[in-house]
Amino acid sequence: MGRTSAAVMKTKLMQILSSFALAAVLMHAGSASAQFAHFEALSNLPFAENRPTAETAQTLRDELLFQRATQTYLWALPLINTLGMKVGSEKVFGAGYSVLPIWKKRLDAKTLITTPNSDVIYAIGYVDLGKDGPLVFEAPPNLQGILLDAWQRPIPVDGGRFFGDVGLPGPDAGKGGKFLLVPPGYAGAVPEDCFVYRSPTNNVFIFLRAFYQDPKNLTPAVTLIEQSKIYPLSGKETARPMQFPDASGVPVNMLPISDGSAFDELKKLVESEGSALADSDSLGMLSSIGIAKGRPFPSLGSRDAPAQNADGSTDLHLGPAAPAGNERNWLATVPGKGYFAILRLYGPTAAAIDKSWKPGDIEKVP
Repeated sequence: MGRTSAAVMKTKLMQILSSFALAAVLMHAGSASAQFAHFEALSNLPFAENRPTAETAQTLRDELLFQRATQTYLWALPLINTLGMKVGSEKVFGAGYSVLPIWKKRLDAKTLITTPNSDVIYAIGYVDLGKDGPLVFEAPPNLQGILLDAWQRPIPVDGGRFFGDVGLPGPDAGKGGKFLLVPPGYAGAVPEDCFVYRSPTNNVFIFLRAFYQDPKNLTPAVTLIEQSKIYPLSGKETARPMQFPDASGVPVNMLPISDGSAFDELKKLVESEGSALADSDSLGMLSSIGIAKGRPFPSLGSRDAPAQNADGSTDLHLGPAAPAGNERNWLATVPGKGYFAILRLYGPTAAAIDKSWKPGDIEKVP
């Protein structure tokens, strides 16, 4: 490239960058202006005798709830990332300690996941120590992996020298072995032939890699991971058989959850973890938006086994307090606030599809 053409190219590049910078400034200015207008509107809400009107109080409560929910989402992003992978994977491949999807033809664009690469063979699984108790992960030689808690923090190993690593960089030095995962506060006996990983959370994220020598022959790396075993400490013989579904080429969304269902999944995590999930201040922040252990938040469906009428119909009760004798059929609402109802049908029959059946109207109970 000659000096003259290089100068022209540089000039054009500077023009593009200047235009981009100007657009960014205008975009930022527009965003700042919109934010200023919003908060200006809040500051000018009507007051009567130095006290907020009922409408002003409600608007400020809604704004406070929105701000708390936003901050909660940002605080919980590591959890939401883990949940996105877990929910997306389990929806397609199934759930449980015995399910370990493997990208047998390498990871591809069909899998939506954060920071992927296709240089190794991946396997990713999710276990719940609160549900299944201590679990043993048997790793073959030459495997590499890491065991992470729900926050994606490496789990410390007894002895203090290792954090999360399995295989080549782990305490087994790539020779393989048994890795025991125990839940928070576990004080039971541990076998002498296991490396003990004490997880701060019940939910554990198992992330494995196997290396291939020839990209045209991935079978040895896949076979290596398929030698892995996960089973309860209480009984290897009665454990569910391992499943290794092929995740390559399968459309699956494992990105962080970016809609309102993120809060539903956080609620499930709080129920599973309790006080082990976070410090009291952070749990208080969750509680301020209605997410607390034992407090109704995830919906009501047939799997909750609500009571049915003699004709097979089901009455649902919506309100701030459970009606006596109908607690199983109750959906909690916020006292003094309105709500809207969503009925979601999974596997609907023909009557629902052709609309010969429709749900009854919501009626006020005297």
